Amino acid sequence: MAMCVWKVAEQDRLCKYCSYRGGCERYESKPFYEIRGQYYIRIMNGIINDDILRKSRKKRLVWGRYIVAYQMRKEGYQLVEIAKCLGLMHCTIVHSVHCVEDMLKMPGMYQYEMGLWEYFQEILSLQKQ
Repeated sequence: MAMCVWKVAEQDRLCKYCSYRGGCERYESKPFYEIRGQYYIRIMNGIINDDILRKSRKKRLVWGRYIVAYQMRKEGYQLVEIAKCLGLMHCTIVHSVHCVEDMLKMPGMYQYEMGLWEYFQEILSLQKQ
């Protein structure tokens, strides 16, 4: 029988799965914004064949992060929640939202980015069906 891993330091919680005091790391539930953020990150990683969370200023990684941040913001998540998912500061999230809004206003100037955006939206629409 597999046992969960539990934290000794936090003795105020009781794990409902294994009855250890201190809470269970394996069965801890994540907030929904983290689950949604990881879902979008996995989709974007698949599109660009790289990890968008990697510290890099390559155009495709930067715009991958921008598009994920914009999508989460469009769905109503707070800046702090998005920043935590992407490992960025909230002011970077504000900048990325503005960049994507500019891209959507002037699609002719951002051909690569628009292609990335459209492919991301296409995958999301297929997943909803």
